[in-house]
Amino acid sequence: MGDDFSRQVAKKWKRLGRKALRFLRGLLLAGGVLFWALCLLLCTAFPQRFLNWMAHADGVEGRPEEAHVIFVPSGAGMPSESALMRLWTAGEAARRAPRAQVALALPAEAEQVAAYREELLLRGVAPERIKVVTGRNTREQALRLAEAIPVWDAAGARILVVTSPAHVRRTAAAVRKVLGRAKLCVLPAWNGDFASDLPLADDAAGEAVEAASAAGKGELFLRYGLESNARALLDATREWVALLWYRLLGWA
Repeated sequence: MGDDFSRQVAKKWKRLGRKALRFLRGLLLAGGVLFWALCLLLCTAFPQRFLNWMAHADGVEGRPEEAHVIFVPSGAGMPSESALMRLWTAGEAARRAPRAQVALALPAEAEQVAAYREELLLRGVAPERIKVVTGRNTREQALRLAEAIPVWDAAGARILVVTSPAHVRRTAAAVRKVLGRAKLCVLPAWNGDFASDLPLADDAAGEAVEAASAAGKGELFLRYGLESNARALLDATREWVALLWYRLLGWA
């Protein structure tokens, strides 16, 4: 009796072990397929096109030069790539729209506020043009902007959204949700890039130089292009998921 019970228990454990092994094999196979699919995707133009789509917004109108308010969300804090690029772009936008107020949307941290203001002052923005609205996230910052808008333009404002490319669509949707009467335009804060693709210098070798240049371009893509595509895909996907979450909550 005891031997039969032991054999039954052993059989059950063996079946469970086989099922667990099949599950792990399937999981590893699916993970391998996803990994190689992602690698192939990173070798295409899709990540950059996805990021370009996120860097635009529906229903925008007007030009940056016509803005009454330049809205600049905080980014990752000072100093950081996202904050510095947004402030540099906002400074250029303020130069092109000399009558526009610059609304810095920041968490209520005195040191960070001072650092952001200093960066805009370095870009030639007059201190009286800089206003600070506080908020912990894009939704709160849009709400604080809506509260401050009547101070600047009671008849209705033209708002220029300056933020990171992947963040543009969500920010514009959040601002439009709370300020439906305002006219929006957007200006993504793109990173700069060299116009040259760093070709090799010409010499008498002719075809050899062309072949070496082609190989050099492939090497540059492996060294920099894959990383750039991976970052673009990660940023765009993260913000796309956040946009879906905002729409689910009714914030965009």
